Amino acid sequence: MQFSAGVKPAALASAGELNVIKFLADNNEHKEGLAFCNQAIKLSPDDTFFYMQKGFFARKLGKLKIALDAFRDAIKLSPGNKEIYQNLFELYCENLFFEDAVRICPEDRKCMDYVFELCMEHNDTKNAIEIYKKAAAIFTSHDDVHTALASVHYKLNDYDKTVEELTKAINIAPLNKDTYKSLFDLFLKLERYEDAVFLYQKAIKNWPGDVEFYKQLASVYYKLKNFDNTIKMYESIIAVDKTEKIIYVKLANILLKVNKEEEAIDVFQEALSIFPVDLDLLNRFGKLLIKLNKLISASNIYSRILEINPDSMELYTVLGRLYANIGKHREAEKVFKSAIKKQPHEIKFYLELGNMYMKFERHLDGLELYQDVIKKWPNEKEIYENLFFIFLDSQKFDQAVEIFKDLRSLYPNNKFAYLYLFNSFYMNKQYEAGISLLKEAIEKFPIDYYLFMKLGAVYYAVGKVSEAVD
Repeated sequence: MQFSAGVKPAALASAGELNVIKFLADNNEHKEGLAFCNQAIKLSPDDTFFYMQKGFFARKLGKLKIALDAFRDAIKLSPGNKEIYQNLFELYCENLFFEDAVRICPEDRKCMDYVFELCMEHNDTKNAIEIYKKAAAIFTSHDDVHTALASVHYKLNDYDKTVEELTKAINIAPLNKDTYKSLFDLFLKLERYEDAVFLYQKAIKNWPGDVEFYKQLASVYYKLKNFDNTIKMYESIIAVDKTEKIIYVKLANILLKVNKEEEAIDVFQEALSIFPVDLDLLNRFGKLLIKLNKLISASNIYSRILEINPDSMELYTVLGRLYANIGKHREAEKVFKSAIKKQPHEIKFYLELGNMYMKFERHLDGLELYQDVIKKWPNEKEIYENLFFIFLDSQKFDQAVEIFKDLRSLYPNNKFAYLYLFNSFYMNKQYEAGISLLKEAIEKFPIDYYLFMKLGAVYYAVGKVSEAVD
């Protein structure tokens, strides 16, 4: 145990008595120590030392009133002794006498902070608020007092008071970013978007190079459907920092939303000048160009993507189709054949190549391809259908009929094969063959009225009116 600094033992107390007090304290003989101090006070009623030790022993014994009275008496005798105040402060805090604790150190910020935290720990928000209100009145340049008060009000769902305290904190310390962000987030929670905009416009003036403020402000403008200002915010971000790819994407998307397609394209091109091999950016741009029907430009983009990522098989399909759609069938053929070379056991690329041949009426190439492919996939419906159409387009009806038979055998419910073959017979005035085919189809699909209508039409064409009526 240490005696109180600056407090001299009583002149009347012997060295032996002092040693007794020390011995009792060091050995936790608190009850005996309290009794000894009471006897010493009777002998030396004006000695602060004995009151201090009495308060110590009483505090250890949990005798609150005795300890409080002892420390208070000590303060009366030595009002300038800080250690007495410290002991009394600790005693008040231990017993949650928060107002008393603050009252004995009214202008000590550390003391107030400690009591405030203690209040919050015990959910005594009322006293916490009162303590920091006093602190705010004393320490007028301390913005953190107001932010702490704001946190208490927020905990109590008193959002108006929270806004009030955060605003006071900003007025005291206008360059504290965290306070702006806290108030901004609160405005968003309360859907006070106009207030949020005003706040961050002020923040941007203070920190013109901080893109986070622009991002947040852009999100608010977007919520307010103020797309022009949303665009301005993203443009401002890019002017400050060109390293964030996603900002270019967001800017392009908002430009598309307001029908500024060419400007959106310009944004993607600017982004690609900075991130020339970014696959995500290239893919987004390619999809946009397809959506805008700018297929030549889209094919150039997907050609670049394929050079960067030649193992992405889906790209072969996209690029091959693009080339086909802009009439570059030789380039499309090259792309699909490259895909077949990489994945010779994947049928879809053979079908893509075959469809391209049919699109450009390259029937000989299509026949050669499909007659080879059908050996690998003898039960693939689309191969038979495509061969069937190639023979029909080439006026090779006998071969078309043979393929039709195969198709009918493999896929007996394929009604459209009957119709396509019938149309070819009809166009070439092979009416009897057409009639025979339709009758066969009607037997398979007896409730299909369209087939009956077709049969009636061909009967009329050949002058068989009675059959047509039936």
